[in-house]
Amino acid sequence: MKKTALLSLFVICWVMPCLSQHYEQIINKSYKERVEDLGILYGNLLDLKDSATVIKEVEKIERLSSEKGDHELLLEMRMFRAYHHSTIVKDGNFAPAIAQLLQVAKEAEEKKVKHIQIRVYRVVAQLYWDHIKNYERAFEYYVLLEKELDKVSPDEYPDMAVDLLRVGLAYYFFQDYMKANSYFERAIAISETNFNTLAISSAKNTLGLYYQKIKDYDTSDGYFWQILDSPFQKSIELWEGIAKGGLGTNLYHRGNYSEAIPLLEFNYKKAEQVNDYGLAGGTMAILADIYLKQGNLALSKTYLDRAKAYIEKAGEPEKLQKLYPVISKWYTASHQQDSAGIYLDSALIALNQYNETFSALKMLRVEQRSNMQERALESAQFGLEKQKSISQRNILIGITLLIILGTLSYYLSQKKKQKIKDL
Repeated sequence: MKKTALLSLFVICWVMPCLSQHYEQIINKSYKERVEDLGILYGNLLDLKDSATVIKEVEKIERLSSEKGDHELLLEMRMFRAYHHSTIVKDGNFAPAIAQLLQVAKEAEEKKVKHIQIRVYRVVAQLYWDHIKNYERAFEYYVLLEKELDKVSPDEYPDMAVDLLRVGLAYYFFQDYMKANSYFERAIAISETNFNTLAISSAKNTLGLYYQKIKDYDTSDGYFWQILDSPFQKSIELWEGIAKGGLGTNLYHRGNYSEAIPLLEFNYKKAEQVNDYGLAGGTMAILADIYLKQGNLALSKTYLDRAKAYIEKAGEPEKLQKLYPVISKWYTASHQQDSAGIYLDSALIALNQYNETFSALKMLRVEQRSNMQERALESAQFGLEKQKSISQRNILIGITLLIILGTLSYYLSQKKKQKIKDL
């Protein structure tokens, strides 16, 4: 879930030397036709860093859009302005940016520009998730997002696989695996394109990890092989090391160490190339255990030391709960029982810390849900009180009107009688 903020709007961004050359080619095209160019444009705008320069470029696009009558692109730029506002927040107050985004979503709904409405919900959900840490509100917007996804097709909305992946990852984070898998399966059922291939490979990888977790290694292998069979080179380049690492880990669990080693080595070397120290460290811990089982204590210790250093460098202490037991076994094999006991205790501490951290997150979400329900109840009660007050007011007005009409009727009746008497 640790992605750059830009991915909340687009998956692909390439830096181009000149922004202006892109403006003309995105005017008066459908979202499907200009989705990748918009990705390039957004990446280039945010790469400018200076807010004043960013807004100046946005204004150029808005003027051109207005001249050419491209009202959808004008709305797109309004969304970008609101999104850009969220990227420069310094005091943690994202409320103004979220309000701006939701106003754009409302206007997009009125004008039936579904792709902007959906993408706004995606961005708002990610703001609540990544920055505000209000997971329940994030899920609230994911539900709205999914509702709108049901109204469009993957052909007219190229981001569908991306959005399904995001929602699935949110449920996966909270270990609601069945719910998460349903989104991943929907994502990989979409036709793979150059635009969505990375999202589809990510969904396949997470499914592979889930089946690995429940020890269904054959099914897990199937998803990893699907990644390697992708027809898109950029997907292979990004996911090849990860998929081979998954296959190697499955072989390790089956006890096929000689076949697992080259795949795991490929995995950690790829991870090192992109500075993914957490992934490299986790794979090295598996390799250390393999060499320990094979009796090669020296090579095992080399991998253990590197794994520990990488995991600490990555700041991913949750991986220590799998590393420390291997270190403990290594010291046992080296007849250093005191050190073995220390690392066994460390393994238990790391496991407890992970469980406590995750439990705290779950409790936070429960508290957030409770607060939302309380606010909804207060709002409903306020609504009932307001309705009661309106009803009482209407009754009072009705009684007053009856009194006035009765008095007027009596006056007219008496006046008529007096006229008859006078006559």
